[in-house]
Amino acid sequence: MNDWVKKYTEIADKFNDFGKTFGKTGFKRVEQAAETFALMCIKLCREDASSIALLLKKGLYCEAMVILRNSLELLFKIHWVHNGDTHEERNERTYRLEGKTLSDFQKEVNYMLKKATDESSKELKEIAEKHQKEIDRIKDESRYLLNERHNFKSSPSNIDMAGDLVRQKFYHNYRYLCMYTHSSPLLSDMLLSEDYGEKMFRESVEQVLDQCAVVYWLIMGLCLNILFDQVTETFDVRERLCNEMKELVK
Repeated sequence: MNDWVKKYTEIADKFNDFGKTFGKTGFKRVEQAAETFALMCIKLCREDASSIALLLKKGLYCEAMVILRNSLELLFKIHWVHNGDTHEERNERTYRLEGKTLSDFQKEVNYMLKKATDESSKELKEIAEKHQKEIDRIKDESRYLLNERHNFKSSPSNIDMAGDLVRQKFYHNYRYLCMYTHSSPLLSDMLLSEDYGEKMFRESVEQVLDQCAVVYWLIMGLCLNILFDQVTETFDVRERLCNEMKELVK
């Protein structure tokens, strides 16, 4: 597995160098939401690729697959944001991604409040009310995350954000990796086998490791475009790193 450890370590290094080109530059959280998200993606990919290399080195193969799935989901999201026609639309799509997370949480808080109807559920009610108080604070301070009904905005499904071309090439791997993220009993044949180890694992997921390396290059390229007019004096460095990444993963 040393070859994959080396490749993912190098991927992490490219993202690290890319992020360094921005120095201590900070973006405006609302007005530059898409740029903020893109920079977040760069730093998250650095951590994810580094973690995958470490997990593979230690023989923790299933855990590495969970992170790979997360990277595919990140591709779908940044691809959708990138494809907004204007800067305003890219920001709006980022707001919708943020709102979706909060909307899902709000549904669970509503459920908790609905179930906390008698004295025996006093603790549940206290927890739910604490969460609701925080939700109300966010709504009051971040109105750009709300729709016309004063509810959190929402975003499309992963499959819709991916679009046809990205779906055709990568979505099947995303679905395959769900087996690891959601602890499917299908893993029994692998994990309980006396032959479980690098050889069996490599035969099962080598193609996924190869394709997800390409995913990291695509994410970097999309972020390069979103951030093209930020800290322009180091754009050439970022463009070079993106080209080097392409050579690394092909």
